[in-house]
Amino acid sequence: SWVTQDSVLITEWNGNNEHNKMRRGFVAFGDTTDVSTLPSSGVVRYTGSLHGWFTYDKNLESQVIVGQVEATVDFSTRIVTLTFSGTRLNDSSLTVVPVSLTSTLNLGAAEFANYFSGIASNTNVSGGASGRFYGAVGAGSSGTGPAEIAGIFQLQGVGNGPVSIGGVLLKRM
Repeated sequence: SWVTQDSVLITEWNGNNEHNKMRRGFVAFGDTTDVSTLPSSGVVRYTGSLHGWFTYDKNLESQVIVGQVEATVDFSTRIVTLTFSGTRLNDSSLTVVPVSLTSTLNLGAAEFANYFSGIASNTNVSGGASGRFYGAVGAGSSGTGPAEIAGIFQLQGVGNGPVSIGGVLLKRM
């Protein structure tokens, strides 16, 4: 994850107005799985963690969240089922936040066969999620597939909130 804040003190404009703009984001990097090595059939399961930011009102400061994530990849149907669970504030309160969901995402084709994306939503928020496969294809207890998945999500409620962005990291089971 990354965070940046731009500040400008505008004393020339008759005051001490300070403009602050906080920007946040996620990036995954590593050796992406070569599309020519991806299986054309079979189901593989992945588990991992979710990290991000959440606010109940997009005009208010966000808080750090964590959760669990599971993915089931069906290489025959080219469908990834992504499930976020246990999403909560990463502080002493451990307050549950409305980011838990299950979404069906589509694997790309041809040179984008190691990339998936789609709509992610629940009754409180909607948006999108996407991800890529990383590492070599190998066998695990749940089947044969790439070693890892990394991805991002962006979710927003109606009006001023709630809002959440984040990233996910998963390993083949």
